[in-house]
Amino acid sequence: MLALGLGALTALAGCASPMPLRPANQEPPSKELPTQEPLSTMQAKPGAEVVPKPEPERSHWSGRLALTIETDPVQHFSANFELWGNADSGSLSLSSPLGQRLAHAQWDAQQALLLHNGRSSVYAHMDELSAALTGVALPLPALFAWLRGQQAQIEGWQADLSRHAQGRLQARRWLPTPAVELRLILH
Repeated sequence: MLALGLGALTALAGCASPMPLRPANQEPPSKELPTQEPLSTMQAKPGAEVVPKPEPERSHWSGRLALTIETDPVQHFSANFELWGNADSGSLSLSSPLGQRLAHAQWDAQQALLLHNGRSSVYAHMDELSAALTGVALPLPALFAWLRGQQAQIEGWQADLSRHAQGRLQARRWLPTPAVELRLILH
């Protein structure tokens, strides 16, 4: 995907025409730009709304995750994680406490790729990939909202964001069975 993006960028650059250079003996045209007052001294026009520039969304998280699937016997999975991107495209690396890579996933709108146990597998989307890796389809769009401290409604899931400011979140799936608990500690 990166190669495709770089190829498209190179093709576009090849189509661009360079700006003409002015002769060395010609001075640049003098255009006086009006001076502007600093925003702090400007008076807002009546009825005008001042809208602050939104902060860019965070696109990288790391920490520790624990997943419990209440089957018989109960399944536990925990790993360090590095997550980049958003629900539409990104990557997730899982590693052991000693730093050994356990799995790596990459996704975009067309597919999801899993590198696990020396093999690569392609899935239609991240729901399928997470189900193949853990046994449970994890709600990726909701997970990104939870990581930003925002509630997201997803059928069967309930998130507890009360400790988000301390870098902790917990989400629980009640339906469909089996019940699932996802806990994250953010670094």
